[in-house]
Amino acid sequence: CGGCCCCCCCCCCCGSHRDQSCCPSISLLFGAFRLAFSLTNWCIHCIRGIIHAVNQYPVIADRIRSTTTSYHTHRSSPASFPKPNERKRLHIAMKILIQNLQKRADLLPALLEKYEPDAALFQEVSLGNTDSSSSLSTLRKVANTRTGARSSTKYDSVSFTSKRGYGTAIYSLLAISNVHKVLSPYSEFGGFIVKKTIIATTLTAPDTVSSSSAQTEAAHAASHPQGTANDAQEIRFVSFHGYNGQPFCNSQKLVSHVVAVLQAMDKDDEKLGYCLPTIFAGDFNTWSADHFEQVCDAMDDHGFRSVYSWPYPGRQDQTPLDHAFARDGDEQRIDVVHCEHFASDSDHLGALMEISLTVAAA
Repeated sequence: CGGCCCCCCCCCCCGSHRDQSCCPSISLLFGAFRLAFSLTNWCIHCIRGIIHAVNQYPVIADRIRSTTTSYHTHRSSPASFPKPNERKRLHIAMKILIQNLQKRADLLPALLEKYEPDAALFQEVSLGNTDSSSSLSTLRKVANTRTGARSSTKYDSVSFTSKRGYGTAIYSLLAISNVHKVLSPYSEFGGFIVKKTIIATTLTAPDTVSSSSAQTEAAHAASHPQGTANDAQEIRFVSFHGYNGQPFCNSQKLVSHVVAVLQAMDKDDEKLGYCLPTIFAGDFNTWSADHFEQVCDAMDDHGFRSVYSWPYPGRQDQTPLDHAFARDGDEQRIDVVHCEHFASDSDHLGALMEISLTVAAA
């Protein structure tokens, strides 16, 4: 700096007599000085960065280690990334028949023989219906060869009946268990008739076992020598004949009857510790749109959805009295594949429902 100052002073003092050849030398010297200054600042910043990185190394190392561990844990977690050959899904098809028998003793066995359902829900069942030896020992003519679980040749059945013929019954090709009987909270007009509801659980057997790997199917077959019987699932059925209340048709009393049955199922689910897939169907005696709307509200509050309603020929407008509702289980989903109604010797039309019960298995 001193040299530069001296040179500058010298040039200034020389005035008109200064040597013009010294100006280029001064410019070169000043440029060299600026370059040296910039290089010095760059080196200082680099040194500071290196020192900061060295001081922060433990923090950086911990972050890298944490990120790597989290990534490998996520990639190896079976819950997040299940292996394809570990996934299995059971598909269970069932045909369900629903019919108000109008107390006709010969109609029950005739319907079982004609339609051969997997399960049947009957209403207006008299003692004569269920005591009939032909109905209790109805042979199943067509066996489902795809499942080894349906080895019984007779329908299992349970009923809640009376001599007056206002009972209900459930029939199933497989064993029935966990039976509950619920009386309507209100008697019909005159006080002599109280509607009866039967609730029961039955087994189902899968029609197909879908898997993403043939090896899994082979291993499953080896571990289940009885075929698909070990994959049988529980499904609950409710055969319901609702409060009628003629001639006043009180909708609130009908809803109270529905709620009494729903509460009985809630207690059963609480005792079991899980929710069973359920079909709740029958003659609801919904004589008006308001009746049906209130019933649907009560059913919806308990997780049920309306899946089918069919007309009643006894009324000019054929307002549906008969309905079917479904509720999924904790691990099972009910899909309604097909529904249709048919005429019989009863004043009510009957219904056939084909459902698919899908079960996710580990």
